[in-house]
Amino acid sequence: MASTNLTKGAITRYQNGNTKQSAIVKVLNIRQCESTTPTDVERYRLSITDDQDTFNACILVPELNKLIKDKQLRENSIVRLEKVAHNLTNTGKSFLVILDLTIVSQSPITTVNNNKPNTNICPIEMITPYLNGMWKVRARCFAKSPIRPHPVCDFDFVDASGEIRIVAFRDECTRFHPMIEVDKMAVHNILDLPNEILEIIVFNVIGGSWKDDVHDFLSFTSTCQRCYQWSHDEKYWQKLVSRRDPTNIKPTKDITWLDYCKQIYLMRTISSNELEDKISRFDENYFCTIEKILLWPNKIRIYIDERGDYSFGSIQHPTYSTIGFLEQNSFQFNKYNRKKVSNSEFSIEDEKSQYLGYLDFSINISFDCIEKVLCFQYGCSGYSITKLFHIEQSFIDKYNLLPLMRKCQNIG
Repeated sequence: MASTNLTKGAITRYQNGNTKQSAIVKVLNIRQCESTTPTDVERYRLSITDDQDTFNACILVPELNKLIKDKQLRENSIVRLEKVAHNLTNTGKSFLVILDLTIVSQSPITTVNNNKPNTNICPIEMITPYLNGMWKVRARCFAKSPIRPHPVCDFDFVDASGEIRIVAFRDECTRFHPMIEVDKMAVHNILDLPNEILEIIVFNVIGGSWKDDVHDFLSFTSTCQRCYQWSHDEKYWQKLVSRRDPTNIKPTKDITWLDYCKQIYLMRTISSNELEDKISRFDENYFCTIEKILLWPNKIRIYIDERGDYSFGSIQHPTYSTIGFLEQNSFQFNKYNRKKVSNSEFSIEDEKSQYLGYLDFSINISFDCIEKVLCFQYGCSGYSITKLFHIEQSFIDKYNLLPLMRKCQNIG
C-alpha cells in the first residue's frame, strides 16, 4: 500500500482553536477511559501524531466506538479527522473531541505466540519521555555489555522502526542481565525500569525541548501511581521555574516552587548578556544599561541602571523612555510604532547620579512581530536607540515564545 503523508502542523493548528480543516494523522495509542460510575458511557482516549507533534488527549465520541470494536480503528491506523472540537479542562489543559473520522489505512493485526495478547506494544521510533499509559516494546536485543561496577549494564534493542539503549542499575542490573539474551525477541515494560532511569526520563521531559514542558511533565507523571509521586516533588518544579526565571529565587519563602511556577508559567526572562545591545547612550557620562527583560503576554518589563555625572545637569527621567518593534533596517521611532511607559518602580531615584529599577510597557509579542526587532530608547531625547533582540525563529524556539504569542492572539 502506498504511504500516506500526514498533515504536519495539524495538531498545533487544532490547539490554537483552528479546527475547520480536516487532517490526516496516525493513531499511536487507544485506551478506554476509566468509568466513575456503572452508568457511564464507554469512552476511548486516543494518542495521535501528525509526524511533527504528538497529542495524547483526544476523546472519541461514543458514536464512533463501533470502529474500535469492529477493529477498523486500531493502533497505527492512519485516519482523516473530518470534524473535531477543541476545548479546555477546568485546570486549563487542552483536549480534542473527535466528532467524525475516516479510516485511510489500517495497521496489520499482529499475533504473539502465547495465548495472552501483548497490548500497548509501542514501536521504538514512537517512544517519547511523555508517552502516556503502561506501554511496552517488542524488540530484539542485539548487544549487551558486561556488568560494570556499582553494578550497571547496557542493553541495545532494535525493532523494525529503530534502536534504543536501556541502562539497568543495581538490582535491575543483576535481575535482567541473565534474563535478556542477545538475538532473542522480548517484551519489556517501562515500569520494570529502576527509579534512577525513570527519574532520568522525567528530567529529560523537563530538560529537553520545552515546547510544552509543564504539560508533558504532568502527562508523564500521570501514567501510574509510581510516577505520580514526582508531580509533587519540588525539585522538578524548581527546574521548571528556572527556565522561566534563571535567577531561581522565590519571591517569598512561604510560596512553593509549584505555586511560583503557576505564577510565572507564561513569563520569560532574557538576561542582559543575551541581548544584541544593552546600552542606550547619550554620551560617555550619561548612559542607561539594560539589566534584564521580562516578557509576559501583554507586558514587557525592562530593568534599567541609568547613570549620569551631572555635567549636563539632571538625568532625564526614565518614564519618558519608549520601546517598539521596528523593521530590521529601520531604527527610527514614530508615533505609530512606539510605546510609552505604563508603570515603573525604582530602588534608587536620584536625578543627579542614578536611576535603578524597572519600566513596564503595555506591548505584546504577537505573530505580527515576527522578523521585527524590539528597540529601546532611554529618556525623551538625545539617547541612542538600542536594538534589544530580533524576533526570528531561533529566538522564538530558544525562549519558547509560542505560548505567549498564542495568548497575545487570544487577547487581541
